[in-house]
Amino acid sequence: MDRSYRFELRPAERARDLTRLIEIERACFPEKLAYLRSELYRFLRAPNATCKVAEDRETREVVGFVIVSWRKGCKVGYVQTIDVDPKARGNGLGRLLLETAERVMAERGLSKSILQVYLRNNSALGLYLKEGYTIRRVRTRYYANSFRGARDALEMVKELEPLAPTALTATPGAPSLAGGGESALHTTGIPLDFARGVPGAAHPIAGGQVGTLGPLARDAP
Repeated sequence: MDRSYRFELRPAERARDLTRLIEIERACFPEKLAYLRSELYRFLRAPNATCKVAEDRETREVVGFVIVSWRKGCKVGYVQTIDVDPKARGNGLGRLLLETAERVMAERGLSKSILQVYLRNNSALGLYLKEGYTIRRVRTRYYANSFRGARDALEMVKELEPLAPTALTATPGAPSLAGGGESALHTTGIPLDFARGVPGAAHPIAGGQVGTLGPLARDAP
């Protein structure tokens, strides 16, 4: 079955989806790396982040999700995480979620997608390379916790072409944040050092937001 038909993508809803997102998160990552319930909740309510879930059209069960974040006035978006239920793997869902993340960014006017991947996460690295990402730099001892004996990360980047908004990626009532003149982001926004297992202190930036000196995305399993 074509993956674009088998899975239905929609915006995540806190009341409806949070418990299931936590279940998938814990199935994808060991305890020391998995996001806490409070952290996923923060992503779902932040004005500078969005979460899209994938439902199996036959079972109507959420089997994966992707979280994207951005910063006001910046043309760069960040893939925070891509989670796929182990039972739903092998059907191209990870690629579909990555494509969805890129569409979210492109429809917001962002021109670049950045993510990090553990140096030894070969499956994720292979996916990103196939999808057009290039290695920007190695970030030594980037992660607080090791994966297969390593804490280093590869920072990867991909240029994006702008796209017109669609019903899937448009957030009701939320203006585009790519132009730099908007004021939708505030202190409840996701700081750009808010990543699983990534050490680092937050830094205040203009408009009362909290940011960091660099991007923070976490890799997919």
